[in-house]
Amino acid sequence: MSFPVSLCLNIPFDTYKQASIAEKTLSPDPILKQGQSQIDYSINDTTLNINVQAIDDRVVRVTVNNLLENLKTVIECFEEFDTSI
Repeated sequence: MSFPVSLCLNIPFDTYKQASIAEKTLSPDPILKQGQSQIDYSINDTTLNINVQAIDDRVVRVTVNNLLENLKTVIECFEEFDTSI
């Protein structure tokens, strides 16, 4: 399905392993607006690239807000539990 609105996020990490862990952690999360949005993940070197597509800007905003909250938790776990990743 083609969506008219999209937003690309490029999140830099210190290592490829951190980017990979973040991708594997975020990708299983269910999309809030099933059928109204789509999230694609890829990694380029140490950068996690996230492409959010949706039917309108409001759905993109809701999807990205949820995604950023989950990403914040992942990053806090990196900081709290393992600095060698």
